[in-house]
Amino acid sequence: MVEPTIEKKGQYNNLILKTKVVNGQVIQGVNPGEKIVVEKIKYAEGLKIEKFDRPSYICNVLYKDTECSFFLKEEEHKDFAASGGVGDKIELSIENQEYSYNGEKKTKQVVKTVLV
Repeated sequence: MVEPTIEKKGQYNNLILKTKVVNGQVIQGVNPGEKIVVEKIKYAEGLKIEKFDRPSYICNVLYKDTECSFFLKEEEHKDFAASGGVGDKIELSIENQEYSYNGEKKTKQVVKTVLV
């Protein structure tokens, strides 16, 4: 299993769940089909942030003894909110999901959450 990247931004540690390419560099997330276990440490249901054209949620977790945060889209947040509370361990995984945009088939990565 390849470990997801933890990006340091100022005082914050961002846990990269979805693999992305920034300026030609691959930033590793969780590979589809693989899982990581984290512990919820703040905002058991995620903290709602009104950003851009739809809400997203900031989630704070403990991953391998490091306090990290990540954002979830509204549809991904529902599983996270329903999966236990502060202090509970949850399993995060990535699922590839196909969709159509202007008649073209595309694939997006979606975060799935399960209480351990």
